[in-house]
Amino acid sequence: MAAQESAQADNLAADVEMNPAREQKGASASGTALEQGEESLSGKRKKKRSRRSSSVGRVQSPVRAVLTNGISESVIDDSKTAAWFANIQYHGHEGPLPAALVSDPDFGLMSCHRSRHFAAANRLARKFYHRGEVARKSCSDAQTRLGIKMDHRKSVESELQAYQRKCVEAEERAIEESSKASTLQRQLADEKTGITFRIRRATKAAMRTFATKFQGKIDRVKEKIKALSGNPKKKLVQLAQVEANIEFARILCEAPYSFDTEAAKVEAWLPNFAGGDAEFDSLFARIDSDLVISPISSDSSGTARDNVSLETLAADVGIRAFDGSMTGELGVNHDDDDYVNIDD
Repeated sequence: MAAQESAQADNLAADVEMNPAREQKGASASGTALEQGEESLSGKRKKKRSRRSSSVGRVQSPVRAVLTNGISESVIDDSKTAAWFANIQYHGHEGPLPAALVSDPDFGLMSCHRSRHFAAANRLARKFYHRGEVARKSCSDAQTRLGIKMDHRKSVESELQAYQRKCVEAEERAIEESSKASTLQRQLADEKTGITFRIRRATKAAMRTFATKFQGKIDRVKEKIKALSGNPKKKLVQLAQVEANIEFARILCEAPYSFDTEAAKVEAWLPNFAGGDAEFDSLFARIDSDLVISPISSDSSGTARDNVSLETLAADVGIRAFDGSMTGELGVNHDDDDYVNIDD
C-alpha cells in the first residue's frame, strides 16, 4: 500500500511537471488533492459514484485534482479544500485545531497521510519557487536590458531632434541665402542696365563732342583757306612748296657738302608740284640768297614777291615753327583747339 501511495505521489508530481498550464491554474488545489487522496477504496467509491450521479447536469468547479490509487479516482471539492486551508492558516501553529475541522472524516483521512503528501507538495513548492526565482531573475535582466534600450532610445531621439533642428536651421539659411542671391542678381542686372545706359550716353556725348570739335577744325580751315587771296588750289600749292623749302633748308643745314646731290633730287621732284625748271631756278635762287623765297605770287599775275623772308611766308599760311610741331597737315595752328571733357 505504501508503494502504491508513493507511486501515486510521484505520478502526480510528473503530471504537474508535464502540464504547466494546469499547474499554474490550480497549484493550491493540487496540494489539497494530494493531502486528501488517502480515502478508503470501498467507502469512497460508492460515495464518489453517488456524487457523480447526483452532479449530472450541474456545472462543476473548473479546478479539479484527480488522485489515482491504482483502483479508482476521487474528485475533491475545491471549496471544501479551501475552507480547510483557511482554518489552518488563520488558526496558527499553537493550540488544538477547530473541532469542526477535526471531526471532518475527509480531513482525518488526509491527516493520516499528510507527511507524505506534504513532502511531495514541498518538492513542488521548491520547484515552483525555483522557477519563480528564475522568472524573477529573467524579469530583472529584462528590465535592465529594457532600461538600457530606453536610455539608448532617448539618446537616439535627442540626437534625432538635434539633427532635425540643424536641418531646419540649414533650410532657413538656404532660404535666406537664396533671397540674398536673388537680391544680388537684381542689383547686378540693375547695375548692368545702368552701366549700359551710361556707356550709351557717354558714347553719344563723345560723338557729339568729337563731331563739334572736328567740325570746328574744318570750319576754321575753311575760313583760313577763304581768307587766302587768289585761287585756293594755288594757295595749297604754295603751302606745299613752303613746307618743301623748309625741309630742304633743314637738309642743307645737316649736310652742307651734299648740295649738288640734293639739288638734283629737288630738280627731279619739283615738276610734280608746279613750274618746271624755270620755277625751280627761281626757287633755288631765292634759297641761295638767305633763304628768301617767293614760290608763287599772291596775286594772279604770277609775279614774285621780292625780299620776303621764309618766316613771313610761313606766318602768312599759319606756320609758327619750322619743325612743324604746332601745325597740322595743312599748316593749321592747333593752339586754339579747345579741350572737351566728355561727361554724362
